[in-house]
Amino acid sequence: MEIIQVNPIERYIISDETKKLTNKQKRALADKMFKEKYQGKTLTYKKLEKEMFVKINRKTRNNFSAHMKREKIKSHRKKIEIAADGQYLEFISNPSFVGSKKEVKPNQSKEHKGNSEYYYFAKEVMIDEAKYKVLINVAEREKRKILYPFVEMIK
Repeated sequence: MEIIQVNPIERYIISDETKKLTNKQKRALADKMFKEKYQGKTLTYKKLEKEMFVKINRKTRNNFSAHMKREKIKSHRKKIEIAADGQYLEFISNPSFVGSKKEVKPNQSKEHKGNSEYYYFAKEVMIDEAKYKVLINVAEREKRKILYPFVEMIK
């Protein structure tokens, strides 16, 4: 994959090797990349004037493709290609802060019980020739921040 900066949009070009794989092979490769390269990494996001450190954990990997119903199929497949091609960390780096919201759900599920606040980030990218908006959710959980289960893409 190649990344080209086209102010202010990053352009990702999926490698020919990744494009030749079947969707099943791309998902398997993306999962392998999460286990070996992405999981455990910490990213720095800028929230207004403060920096926040965001951790990619097992939950991020487990839910990477679980939210495909929220995304269009083409967007979801492009996100998997980015991860399979080895550029997921760059893909979710340097977003702009959009806002935050306190956790307010009554009778929270186990998944939400420890969350105190959510932070929302966004950025525009081009993948091959198509433009996408990347929405990134970060959950503050017990004095640490984790990349919430999904990065949603909107074409």
